[in-house]
Amino acid sequence: MHRSHSQTQTLFQSVVVDEVLSSTLETMRVEALGEHQLTVESCDNHEQSVRAWLQTKIDSETKALNRLAEKIIKTMASFREAFKLDTAEMDASLEADFGRGSDESTQYGLKLFRQFNLQLLIVTPLQKIHVIEPFVSSVGFVHIEGGRISKLRNLSIEEYRVQKALTAPHATPELAQ
Repeated sequence: MHRSHSQTQTLFQSVVVDEVLSSTLETMRVEALGEHQLTVESCDNHEQSVRAWLQTKIDSETKALNRLAEKIIKTMASFREAFKLDTAEMDASLEADFGRGSDESTQYGLKLFRQFNLQLLIVTPLQKIHVIEPFVSSVGFVHIEGGRISKLRNLSIEEYRVQKALTAPHATPELAQ
């Protein structure tokens, strides 16, 4: 099926282009091919060189991720060594039991995760929220209404702090509902 030039233009104009993705692809094209401009005729000639470049890039990223994983495991092992009593039953993995560990060891771990810029989902009892508060941007509270229906209440950390201040000396935002 042949399209007319106007049909092609209309189709092209209706496409939504993600500018960030487009910019990223252009940067990658320049890295892979240099200043050579691709044309329909030259694509076949450059397929293998682009594949080789892409595989090298993938291998490099994989090595960087593996180095980061090794660094995290080594740091967790040193964390375990520094807090022997708190981590007696913990292996050098990315799990932590906030209910049993000391506040100090929990904060150490959270600082470590922040340093590696890792995103975490933390589940902790209400009595330990003060420990994680400086490290999170939002909190979610699960409670059961009438003993039958579980409800999730999401708050930004700022909203949580306002609720906490309003309910003082009570420690739970559920009381302010």
